[in-house]
Amino acid sequence: MHPDLSPHLHTDECNKVITELHNCYEEHKVGKFFGQCSSLYKQMTVCLKNEREIYRKRNQAKQECSDGSSYNPSLIAKRPQAEGYIAIVLPNIVNSCKAKEQLMTKEDYESARGIKVD
Repeated sequence: MHPDLSPHLHTDECNKVITELHNCYEEHKVGKFFGQCSSLYKQMTVCLKNEREIYRKRNQAKQECSDGSSYNPSLIAKRPQAEGYIAIVLPNIVNSCKAKEQLMTKEDYESARGIKVD
């Protein structure tokens, strides 16, 4: 079983192999059942596996950068208006690690706002 083959979900390289496979299926309506398109199917499977590995490594890097403090539902349930939530949206993981280092500490935030947060 393979993932959704929609073009917007894959790299240009994999999209090319997927298109060739679909064309092979169209040209060989009966031959596809007897292995006529098997080599293209194997190429597609390898390409999709490589994409999956890339995404897995990228997600692992995101997880290593995050210390788990980015999502805490208990804070939202308590007092979201007093906690001073700040959202930072960045295009890639390298910039998000740098931005996280530049965030204010709790003490700096309290002194800047002139309040004491429990």
